[in-house]
Amino acid sequence: MPTQTLWSGRFKEPLAEIALKFSSSIEFDKILYEEDIAGEASHTSKCSPRVKVLTASEMRRIRTALKSIQKEIETGKFELTDDYEDVHMAIEQRLTQKSEHWAENCTRQEAGTTRLLSMSGYSSVLQSAR
Repeated sequence: MPTQTLWSGRFKEPLAEIALKFSSSIEFDKILYEEDIAGEASHTSKCSPRVKVLTASEMRRIRTALKSIQKEIETGKFELTDDYEDVHMAIEQRLTQKSEHWAENCTRQEAGTTRLLSMSGYSSVLQSAR
């Protein structure tokens, strides 16, 4: 793997190569790179200077980096291979290389996504119980 997986900190030993390949979904979801980049760009808007998470300059840098990553993918300079866990992690890792500040905010985005998923599941359970 080019960098550690999201959950690698939970293990003392690295996972076997076969386990890493088995858990990688990039071959299926790499077609979603444009949508993932659009989602990352949208997330920067939620972190605008108005809410005091990112400055206007940081937002511009991140968006410029995202456009650069999209171009790198489209020209083959950045390949979405099975070395990455999934398309989101591949783009996030590349973005982190380009813009260190983004790494601090990725955890917030992941927590928000998880919360929305939990709320959606909770809603389904409540509707089923009625």
